[in-house]
Amino acid sequence: MKRFSLLVLSSVLSLTVWTLACGGSAPSPESAPADAPVSSPPGGGGETPPAAGAPTESPLPSLEERGGRSRLVAVIRGLAEVGYARPRARREKGEVITTIRVKNLAQGPIAGLKVDEFWYDEAGNTVTGDSYTHREPFMPGEVLDIVLRVPVRPNMNRSNYNFSHRNGDIKATLLDKIEDPAAAQTGQRSS
Repeated sequence: MKRFSLLVLSSVLSLTVWTLACGGSAPSPESAPADAPVSSPPGGGGETPPAAGAPTESPLPSLEERGGRSRLVAVIRGLAEVGYARPRARREKGEVITTIRVKNLAQGPIAGLKVDEFWYDEAGNTVTGDSYTHREPFMPGEVLDIVLRVPVRPNMNRSNYNFSHRNGDIKATLLDKIEDPAAAQTGQRSS
C-alpha cells in the first residue's frame, strides 16, 4: 500500500510540474487586442516579428552549409558488409597502436559501426583490448581509418578483431587495398 501511495504522489507531482512548465506561454499576437501594446521578446532586442508569409531565417544550417549531407538517413538493419585492409600495428611508448582502414561495401549507411580488438596470451585468455564506435552513419563507399590503442602486456601473443553495428552483424571481408579516405571523398586514387 505504501508503494502505491508513493507512486500516486509522485505521479501527481510530476503531472503538476509538467502542467506548470507547459502552461505558461505568452499570448499570440492574433489573440491580443488591436490597441494592446506589443512587448519585446524576452531578452530585449526590440526586433519586430516578420510579417505573415515573409520568409524567416532558420537557426539551423542549410543543406549546402552541412556539406550536402542530410541529418536523417535510413540505415541498414541486419547483416551489413564492410571491407578492411590488413591492420597495421606498431609499438609506441608502452602502447600497441593498431590502424585499420575500413570501407562500407553495403548498399546503405551503417549506424553505430563498432570495432573491437582483443589481445590474447598463448593459452587463449584475454589479456587486453580496445573498442571504437563511429558516432555518425557510415555511408556507402565511405572509408575510415580506425585507430585502436592498448597498453603493452608481457604475455600478449595474438589479436582478434570483431566488427558489429547497432542494428545487427557485420560481414567483414579482408581486401588487398583500400584507397585513402581523403582520395575516396574527392574521387581520386591514392598511389
